[in-house]
Amino acid sequence: MKPVTLLAVLLAAGMSLPACQQQEPTEKTADVATPQAREMAAGPAKTGLPEGQLVYQDACASCHETGIQGAPITGRSDAWADLLIKGPEKLVQNTLQGIGNMPPRGGVPGLSDAEIAAAVKYMIDRVH
Repeated sequence: MKPVTLLAVLLAAGMSLPACQQQEPTEKTADVATPQAREMAAGPAKTGLPEGQLVYQDACASCHETGIQGAPITGRSDAWADLLIKGPEKLVQNTLQGIGNMPPRGGVPGLSDAEIAAAVKYMIDRVH
């Protein structure tokens, strides 16, 4: 099985992860995961949706939809104004390295640079 995030397992089980921080899964966690959680943790589903949207839904939305720990809320120009000035390359770099309360790679170490860039673009494109 590909590396999974505890976040994906908990979200699929209807639970939340405090502070949206990445934690390493344990074999015990994988054993109790539902089939839906295992499928979700295997990576973005091939649903015909753009890659950025899939990565966003699987890895970013839990924090960026709610603003947990100061995450800028997707779609809110007031939350993104200062960030957009930095440019998309800097936002991708921040996501790769981690910034503030967001861990490196958004807490999902298995995401490729291209997947992260696609998710950042997806969020930027949603700013109104």
